[in-house]
Amino acid sequence: IVAQRIRPNDKLAISVFGEPELTREDYVVDGSGFLQVPLLGQIIAAGVSPDELRAEIARRLGTRFIRDPQVSVTLTERAKARFAVEGQVEHPGVYEADATTTLLAAIAQAGSLNRVAKHNEVMVFRVINGRRVGGRFDIDHIRAGRADDPQIIGGDTVVVGYSGSKGFWREVRETATMLNLFYRLRGARSPGRTGDQSMLVM
Repeated sequence: IVAQRIRPNDKLAISVFGEPELTREDYVVDGSGFLQVPLLGQIIAAGVSPDELRAEIARRLGTRFIRDPQVSVTLTERAKARFAVEGQVEHPGVYEADATTTLLAAIAQAGSLNRVAKHNEVMVFRVINGRRVGGRFDIDHIRAGRADDPQIIGGDTVVVGYSGSKGFWREVRETATMLNLFYRLRGARSPGRTGDQSMLVM
């Protein structure tokens, strides 16, 4: 089971036993993914689970301020997750993602590919551990069940290339090819699926 990850603008309740000045139910992760905690200052919160954040707060408090701190962190309100679709789709724009949003669903929300779209030049850009990475996907292979349909999460950008375009890959070709982190983060690839998706780091 994949732990739920904190996102920018999520609301958190943090409790530190015996420390009322640290215990609040209205902590908010800022747009850059950081959380301001009394005594500790700025802590990165986006991308980690509530339990991982709890462990980090306890570690920092225990190092300098409190002996054996008892900390709890609860995600109380989810921020709306938004992603962008750009390039050769009928309705480029910003849309909301939920737990069921995949690449095919994201493109459908944007009105589907237009007539000049290059079906095998669809990129999904995502920030992972502070680095912008991009995965290349073939929509026809996904539709045919020959490749997995990756999940789209808040902060992702989907860019659809177009037939005959050299400019679309000009910048991308300068990047280094990596393993497909989208699938490695989600778990093992389904049996019988092709490995034609590639991963690029910006």
